[in-house]
Amino acid sequence: QFVKGEDGTLIGNNFPICTAPGNQYWPHLDFDPVLNNYLIVFEDWRNPDNGDIRGVFVDSNGNFVDAPTSGPDHTFGICTHQYNIYTCSVAYNYKRLVYLVVWGDFRNDPQSSSWTGADVFGQLIAADGTLLPPPSPPDSTVNFPIANHSDYYESVSDVTYNDITDEFFVAYGTSVGYVLGQ
Repeated sequence: QFVKGEDGTLIGNNFPICTAPGNQYWPHLDFDPVLNNYLIVFEDWRNPDNGDIRGVFVDSNGNFVDAPTSGPDHTFGICTHQYNIYTCSVAYNYKRLVYLVVWGDFRNDPQSSSWTGADVFGQLIAADGTLLPPPSPPDSTVNFPIANHSDYYESVSDVTYNDITDEFFVAYGTSVGYVLGQ
């Protein structure tokens, strides 16, 4: 739903971002002022055994803008790992024309069935939706770890962009009650 900034008036009607069968949770979005697009990311449980992180671009008129790998429903995969992933957040760096998406990820503890046992992973995405590799990938995967500590487990995370320092800041909660940043 678009909302007028000065007085809160609703503009147009609300509209679905993803109508695929299954459950979608935790939507988060950021805006690209260069292309005039929003990237909406969300947890997607079309596969009942594990969640994925998917994204969709919408322009300022509410029209879908397909990425190079968008499916028929206009969404594209950001993380489709075989183990549960949950929550997500996105921030846009308009100087580098790149988004950073972060989420909790169970790939290092696949036996866990609770909200603990997760690390924080991230994915860089170009303004056109292309998934970008990290600067020095530790392996062949595109997603990369942001926080993984052997003595506790990370869960819900959030990210923002600081244009003064030209860097992203990721904050995340842990199962031992800490809130940390990186």
